[in-house]
Amino acid sequence: MTEETDASVGVRPERRAFLDAAFSEHIEAEVQGDIPAIVETFAEGGHLNFNGMLFDTPEMLSMFHTLLGFGGEGLIAGVENTITGRFYTQDALIIEYVTRGVIAMDLGQMRAGTKVEVPNCVIYQFDAAGKLASERAYLDTGALLPFPVLPSLMPTS
Repeated sequence: MTEETDASVGVRPERRAFLDAAFSEHIEAEVQGDIPAIVETFAEGGHLNFNGMLFDTPEMLSMFHTLLGFGGEGLIAGVENTITGRFYTQDALIIEYVTRGVIAMDLGQMRAGTKVEVPNCVIYQFDAAGKLASERAYLDTGALLPFPVLPSLMPTS
């Protein structure tokens, strides 16, 4: 999907504006690669759940964002997120992304320098002050599997 979808049916404009403003503060810190500012966008007790792995302290949130590459060093160099969908509920903002970058270190069969493009979906929930209470990120990592592995795992008839 290359064009952004905006689904906001049933959510009042003022609520959408609140969610958008809170999200913008968080995403801008990520775009700038400012790890302390990213962590500051989380509420006290706020957490990030990344494909089932929980990061629920300022130290863990900082470590996650640093290791992934938001600060300019880490697993993915040149992290770039393109928003492809934006969906609102009264309690959450759901964003679909395509994350692009370059693997910065050898990871098994995936070598440093490999370009990656990973679809993902993140559910953001904010407290009344606009701080992240919950960020749940789900990445479609199937595209990262080496293609020759897939046929060998498929059942034969």
